[in-house]
Amino acid sequence: MLFVCSAAFGSQMFEMKLVKSSSTQEAVRNRLVVSTECSVPAQVRHVYVHPQDGGRFAQTLERSPVLKPTQVAANVAQRKWAKLTLGEDLKIEPISGPFDGVGLATLELDFWKKSASQTTRYKIEEMATQFRESFANMILSPGQLILFSFKPSNAKEVLLSVTVKELFKFDEGSLMGPSLHVIIMDELDAICRQRGSVQSGTGVHDSIVNQLLSKIDGVEALNNILLIGMTNRLDMIDEALLRPGRLELKMQIGLPDTVGREQIFNIHTKKMRENKMLAEDVNIKELAGATKNFSGAEIAGVCRSAASFASNRCIKFDNTVEVKTEELSSIKVTREDFLNAVQEVIPAFGAATEELDDCARNGIVTWGEPVQRVLSDGELLIQQAENSTRTPLVSVLLSGQAGSGKTALAAALALRSSFPLVKLISPEQMVGYSEFAKVNKINKVFEDAYKSRLSVIVIDDIERLLDYSAMGNRFSNVILQALLVLFKKAPPKGHKLFLIGTTSKRSVLDLMGITEAFSQIIQVEQLTEGSQVMKVIDDLQPFPERDIEQIRTALSHGSQLRHSMLDDTVEISIGIKKLYMLIEMARQAEEQPGEKFLESLFDECRYNRRHLD
Repeated sequence: MLFVCSAAFGSQMFEMKLVKSSSTQEAVRNRLVVSTECSVPAQVRHVYVHPQDGGRFAQTLERSPVLKPTQVAANVAQRKWAKLTLGEDLKIEPISGPFDGVGLATLELDFWKKSASQTTRYKIEEMATQFRESFANMILSPGQLILFSFKPSNAKEVLLSVTVKELFKFDEGSLMGPSLHVIIMDELDAICRQRGSVQSGTGVHDSIVNQLLSKIDGVEALNNILLIGMTNRLDMIDEALLRPGRLELKMQIGLPDTVGREQIFNIHTKKMRENKMLAEDVNIKELAGATKNFSGAEIAGVCRSAASFASNRCIKFDNTVEVKTEELSSIKVTREDFLNAVQEVIPAFGAATEELDDCARNGIVTWGEPVQRVLSDGELLIQQAENSTRTPLVSVLLSGQAGSGKTALAAALALRSSFPLVKLISPEQMVGYSEFAKVNKINKVFEDAYKSRLSVIVIDDIERLLDYSAMGNRFSNVILQALLVLFKKAPPKGHKLFLIGTTSKRSVLDLMGITEAFSQIIQVEQLTEGSQVMKVIDDLQPFPERDIEQIRTALSHGSQLRHSMLDDTVEISIGIKKLYMLIEMARQAEEQPGEKFLESLFDECRYNRRHLD
């Protein structure tokens, strides 16, 4: 197969009339056919064809005694690609070499007739061999459509349409000699996946890996090549490529530190500085400190976003959009623009603050010593995770009844840590996921956490992640085994990981062995005293003062709640989340919201006590 890019051509032209190919055998050879008696010199093998509507394209010639001297034949694929019409007058221009050989071609194959489509799996090596043999010494052009008669060894002959997508010139001889050549392959996982993992039926990916292996250290290995591959999915690359003597040296490119981020900011603000568009109040060190866990691409996005904020000040948005030309000439990108941009660009390895804020949307009310103990113990564990050199992995399990505020406390601890990477794993994120999809999702969060120096992962409702059901004690063992491994796996050297789990079924997790994987277990208590409930109400002030005093009187009996109308008492036991719901419901009452709250609280506490007993 040849390129025509370096070929020379003469000035002689021959006019001929276009006809269709005389036979199928002639059509599948994809040559332009002229008569043996035509006036085109016998030594000419390649020509330019000039259609009537202008332009030109290169074709390889073939001669036939069937045609008249003034005729030229082309198959249907040639006519379709070049947009030629039968009976059209064409001008034929001989061209001569030298021609450039095709080192690599990207082709798109399909069945010529859709009705003849088959589900047979063809051998890609066999197809490539026949293609090279069929079109040796034939000129190809990008975008060209050709017919290919493929004769597989395991099926009957099929007629394929081949579209030439790309052609690359490659002279392996130029790589010989003492000079060092560097080849960089970006997104290596896209073409060098594990062999057998791509079920396309063509074997293209396997063939590419085999070819690359033979060039690296096979019989035809090239010894003066430095091959550099880049990927963010090392787990997907074929293991044979990573063995000694091949791509044996692996370098982990982590997230930039503060100094690195400062240098990246200086690079991306260089043009602003040179053009005097960077305001004096912009502090690059401040920006580097405010962009923890930002990658280089995300920092570049911050700079573009800041420039966009500055540009918006020069645009007047009214009934029509007008540019303030007088301000455009003196535009400056300010510190405020950069700070707004930092808020707008969300780093892939940053803190999931929105999700965690949503978990604690009502804030944390310190209604008593139990809440203070959870927060203080959590603070100590955060300090241990950050400062200890002996425990790179610290984990805590918050256990308590449903509605006791475990998720809100876990979210509050995660946000108070100020770690650069904070992620949430919750069942709500995985509705409809299969077992293996859940495992992949959870594993991806942990893999991301290992890339950050300090990380927090909140695993909410562990029993629901496990698909646990009390009916028959069913759960997913696949997810269970994955969690057991990940909960015990220490992060890479120099990295710290803090895990916060929550559960309402501690006894179930005890049987599964999950509680043993946590460094500490903290019990999150229910509200059991009237003073604790009043602390929440005093903090929220949800009712008029008269109703609040009525509630205070009813809750003034220690751990008991007295119902004045029923002349009955009940032991107080309610979760903070349920208490919030009762307060909000009672607020909707137009008359006596305090009385409505006490009735609802009495029923809830009586149910909880019966349930506990």
